[in-house]
Amino acid sequence: FDELRRRDRLLVPSGGIEANPTRSLVGLPTWFWYAGYDGRPLTKTVAAFGVTVQVQATPTSYRWDFGDGTTMTSDGLGRPYPARSTITHTYQAARPGATVSP
Repeated sequence: FDELRRRDRLLVPSGGIEANPTRSLVGLPTWFWYAGYDGRPLTKTVAAFGVTVQVQATPTSYRWDFGDGTTMTSDGLGRPYPARSTITHTYQAARPGATVSP
């Protein structure tokens, strides 16, 4: 069980959600991607009492919340502009201050 506690303490690389266009327009698709982390396995090595344990976690899916009640699950983090991202959302109504989260 100690390995599970260590897994739960893996540091997720800092980064953030990017979008194009940077200000979404109603009725037009917005492309999203996560910048600063490429989905590589997360690892942590801990040594104690003469034993070394390496914990590795590999993300298998990502849940996106577009801030308007719409969510999606993807197997990737999208692609940065100017490439066509695999994470897209079309807002149907203006939502000032909608927060997108992965």
